[in-house]
Amino acid sequence: GCLTLRIKDNRWIFRLFENLVNSRAKYGNVFDGDLGLFIHKDIFNQLGQFETVPFMEDILFSKKFQHIRNKRILPSPIWASSRKWSEQGFFKTFRQYTRAYCDLWMRSGQFQGT
Repeated sequence: GCLTLRIKDNRWIFRLFENLVNSRAKYGNVFDGDLGLFIHKDIFNQLGQFETVPFMEDILFSKKFQHIRNKRILPSPIWASSRKWSEQGFFKTFRQYTRAYCDLWMRSGQFQGT
């Protein structure tokens, strides 16, 4: 399961982004480290742990446990800094993350056909 993402910034664009990420977890079963991913050690080991990739190993791993029924998204917030977004600008950072996710999905085969 995971927690609910909150970003330490009062701008509306961050509320929109939080809703996007939290909805992706709730409806798409895509969990990432910013959500405070948690899983029982036995299940983690059964599913093969994290892959050795340069980044987004958490996203790849979340695909492995999509079939598990008792996942929970807790309403408790996990707070993330807006620093990386503020330094480069929200839209530039969002574009970089979106490209990386698309590249991961297209090249890995992990998200194709399932």
